[in-house]
Amino acid sequence: MKVALILSPFDQMAAAGFTTKIVKRIYGFYMPLGIASLASVLEQAGHIARVLDPCPQKLSLEKIVEWIKKENPDVLGISALTHASKNGYKLTDMLKKELPNLPVIMGGTHCTAFPEKALEDCPSLDAAVIGEAEERIVPIVEALYNKSGLDKIKGVLFRDPASGQVINTGAPDIQLNLSKFPFAARHLFNNDLYVPFPDQMKKNPVTNIMTSRGCTWRKCQFCFEGGKYMPLYRRRTPESVIAELREIKKMGFEAVVFWDDNFCVSEDWVGKFCELLKQEKLDLSWSCNGRVDTLSETMVKKIKDAGCFTVYIGFESGNQETLNKIQKGTTLLQARQAVKNCREAGIEVRGSFIIGFPWETPELAKESIEFAKELDLAFVKFMLFTPEYGTGLYDVAKNSGAFINSEMHHGSLSQAAYLPNGFKSVEQLEKIAQRANLQYVFRPRFLIRKILSIRSWQDVRKYFDGFLMMISLRRSS
Repeated sequence: MKVALILSPFDQMAAAGFTTKIVKRIYGFYMPLGIASLASVLEQAGHIARVLDPCPQKLSLEKIVEWIKKENPDVLGISALTHASKNGYKLTDMLKKELPNLPVIMGGTHCTAFPEKALEDCPSLDAAVIGEAEERIVPIVEALYNKSGLDKIKGVLFRDPASGQVINTGAPDIQLNLSKFPFAARHLFNNDLYVPFPDQMKKNPVTNIMTSRGCTWRKCQFCFEGGKYMPLYRRRTPESVIAELREIKKMGFEAVVFWDDNFCVSEDWVGKFCELLKQEKLDLSWSCNGRVDTLSETMVKKIKDAGCFTVYIGFESGNQETLNKIQKGTTLLQARQAVKNCREAGIEVRGSFIIGFPWETPELAKESIEFAKELDLAFVKFMLFTPEYGTGLYDVAKNSGAFINSEMHHGSLSQAAYLPNGFKSVEQLEKIAQRANLQYVFRPRFLIRKILSIRSWQDVRKYFDGFLMMISLRRSS
């Protein structure tokens, strides 16, 4: 059987607020690990897997339909984030007109949280899959192909062929042992498409990898990971991760981005992993995400010694009361200490702050901007708050401001999706965010640091592209 897996398309660069057409290289995309993992499981079971990531190629829905028709799969799977779900629905509707007998299923975080909504909003969909699907993808596609047996598979919603009624087979089981899954099928992707933003990686080519699933904290009120729908935190063994890194190196990759919500969790796990990685002598440059309350002095020394050169941290705010309200579970003091630990170990810190929480005012936003300058990070993003359906702050936002653009996804640097009551206008909010992003990178100290870090013409190119991208930030008005 041939199964095609695609990512629901969305324009990440435009959503972030970048408008330049001068920059020819597409930055900021990483291989979609979800469909890469499912493709590997399908191949292991003897099926033919085909994958398409339309986002870095900026493929239109029409071009995607052409690709699917050319591949002529027996079953199509679409992975969708909530902000990209409408494009997934449109694509499904188009396909059903062209290929009415093609079974189409949708999965991803959107269907994990809102499976009933997916089938309600898109009558063309045959089924929605809840949660991680590695252990169920083979029986699901076989049941769809054979038009029988979906009712016996947990974690699936589908329409009864006779009555049209939606049948929910119940919550899926959660696999605690992530190490049993095969490695992501990187060989099926055009890995040249995946280039980090200019400031995020020292070597190319680069690929992403996950050592864990879920979030250890799960309480942040603005984040989907803090919702009731997301799975428990689990982690692969260090040996399993090293085995995949060995394969990654053989494929020609020189750098790795660890895509875990928080890579720097356990002193014991991180310590063992770093020792094994040093023993392998793979010479990989790598980056990861961390939280300020877990980045100890001992840990940052270990990851630096094993090849890590930068850590990304979501600081979120420079105001302690705001951190308490969003239930971040961290303090400004911990933030200062974590940055100090990293700097002393020789690790760059990149970070992000959110502007425009429901209770926020221009004065509170300024506290975050000034705190970022105090920390003097290697790079900072000031993102506008987007109320995401299913998070704790969604209902708070409805009663504390106005929704401006329901199509905007979390992560825009200059275009508002929501206006808190504490701001006079959308223009005022967007201008604060736009200026914050531009002023931070054009500080003399920041510019001098970047100039001194240049080691090649490749560095010149990526920093020049980064400069063009930053000055292209626009507001919606």
